[in-house]
Amino acid sequence: MIYLDQFAISNLMFADPKASERRGLNKTIDPFWHQLFGKLTELLGLQIAVCPGSSAHDRESVLSRHHRSLKGTFKSLSLGISFRDFETIKRFQLTEHLRNWLRGQPERIAEIKTHKTRSVVHRDPHVWTDRFLITVNLGQIPGYVEAVKAEREAAHEALSGVFQRWKENPGITWEQWFEEEALDCGPSILKAYLRDLAKFREVHEGILPLTENDAFPTQNQILMTLLLQEIRDAGTTEEQVWQILLEFLHSPSLKIVPFNRIGAALYASVARKAPHQNKLPTKGFFTDVDVISCLLPYCDAMFLDVECWNYLSELKRSGRLPYDARVFSLRNKEEFADYLDELTAKASPAHLQLVRELYGL
Repeated sequence: MIYLDQFAISNLMFADPKASERRGLNKTIDPFWHQLFGKLTELLGLQIAVCPGSSAHDRESVLSRHHRSLKGTFKSLSLGISFRDFETIKRFQLTEHLRNWLRGQPERIAEIKTHKTRSVVHRDPHVWTDRFLITVNLGQIPGYVEAVKAEREAAHEALSGVFQRWKENPGITWEQWFEEEALDCGPSILKAYLRDLAKFREVHEGILPLTENDAFPTQNQILMTLLLQEIRDAGTTEEQVWQILLEFLHSPSLKIVPFNRIGAALYASVARKAPHQNKLPTKGFFTDVDVISCLLPYCDAMFLDVECWNYLSELKRSGRLPYDARVFSLRNKEEFADYLDELTAKASPAHLQLVRELYGL
C-alpha cells in the first residue's frame, strides 16, 4: 500500500504517456518522474503494490486546470481502489476505540494491523485487479469548486491565528503542545455537535432558512449517533448513555486513537518550531495533516511533500509515532526508487509466471 501525495500525482501526470496524448500536456519535468512512473506501472502490473486514491486527490485536483488529466492519472495508479473519506476513517477508529474502552481495554486500538485496511478502503486491496478498469466522469457539482476553495481559505486563516499563538509561546514544550492538541479531540467533537443541533433548532423554528445542506445529517451528528448506539449496545441503561458518552469524549485514552495521535503530534511539531519561523505552513497543510493522520497506519509507504516529510521523519526518528510505514519525499527520492526496485525483486518466479498467464504481460 503506497500513498502518493497530490504533488507527486501532478508530476506523474506529465510523465504519463496516455495523459499527455489525451490532453496534449507538454512540460519538461525532472527525469526522475518518468523513471518513477515506469517503476510504479511495473509494480502495479505485477500485482505487487497498489497506490490508493483518496478524497484529498479529488478535492485538490478540482482546483487545477488539468483536473481531468489528474483524475485519469490517479485513477489509473489506484487500480480502482480508494480510501474512504477521512471522516469515515475517523468514525471507524473512534467507534473501535469506544468498544475497547467500554471493555476496559482502551490500549488495543494502538495495535492497528494490516487486516483492518479492508475496513477503510473501497474494494479489497489484496485481490488482484480486473483486466479492465472502467471509470465514469460525472462532471462537477455546481458550486463544488468554489466550496473547496472557500473551505481551504477558511482552514488556512484559522491555522494562521493558531500559528500566531504558537509563535508567542516559545517556552512550551512539544509534549505540552501534544497534550493540548490530543486532549481537545473529544471536547471539539462535542462542541461541533452542539453547534449543529443549535443550527437545526433555528432552522426548525424558522429563524434560519432551510437549505439543501440541512436535508442530511452532518458528519458530527452521524458520529455521535454511532457512539451513542455503541454505548446502548453494550447494555448501558438509557439514563446513563449520555453520562458514559461524555466521560468517553473527555477520556485521556483518546490520545492513542491513531488519527488523533498522529495529527496532534504533527501540530505539536509545527507549534514547537513556530517561534523560530516567520513562514506559515502552506495552504494545503491542513489537508496534508488529514491525509497523514488518517492513512499512515494503513500504508506501507507514503511519498509526501518535503514540508510534511520533514515533520513526519523527525517524529519517527524520535520514537513519538509507532507506525512502520516508510516515508519518502524529493529529499530522499532515490531511496524511494530503490524501495520500489526491492519490491519488484521480491516477486517469485511462480508469481511472475501467473501474472503473465492471467494478464498477458
